[in-house]
Amino acid sequence: DNGTTLSKFGCQMRFNLRKTFPLLTTKKVFWLGVVEEIIHFMGGSTNLKEEGTNHIWDSDEAEEYLDSQELSKLSHVINKIKHNPIMFPACNPFDLNLSVSPCQTLAQFYVANSELSCQIYQSSAEVSLQLPFSIAAYSLLTCVIAHVCDLVAGECIHVIGEAYVNKADVETIQQQLQISPKPFPILKIHPEKTKIESFEASDLELVQI
Repeated sequence: DNGTTLSKFGCQMRFNLRKTFPLLTTKKVFWLGVVEEIIHFMGGSTNLKEEGTNHIWDSDEAEEYLDSQELSKLSHVINKIKHNPIMFPACNPFDLNLSVSPCQTLAQFYVANSELSCQIYQSSAEVSLQLPFSIAAYSLLTCVIAHVCDLVAGECIHVIGEAYVNKADVETIQQQLQISPKPFPILKIHPEKTKIESFEASDLELVQI
């Protein structure tokens, strides 16, 4: 507690991706924004501010950062993913020149029994708005990679260094906790899509149970 926030250090959540998709049902999550961000990421595109509605990377410094990481090499990761656990850096936490503050530090993919799981380490996460988006984004990435690798999506394991809430949001969060959650939806992926860079938003559909 620094006066304006409440925080907890060292948190872990596990989400089963085998049958359902972990999109929060007790509040509205911007699903289209999740899809757009992951599609751009999978295609190696950095032109989010012109092509999409997501503004996480709206700065020249962030665009240069994404270019330097050569996100198009995700296809190289996919080629190896059937043989070895893959440690895939999602950002450089030591780059202090960014006008945004990166929080997704790295993701590790793991294959066992024809299932693909992902463990994401996030150095910090705002619980009310940012965290539900991150859970959905990395779960979607895991499901799509599993699909193109002809694997079954297993788990998305989300590890957070510092989980925090703003004190101004506490009352809203308490109200949200009174809402009974509905069953998670099911993710439908276009069966004919086999290349990671070929996906469009219409290829990814959530179906309510």
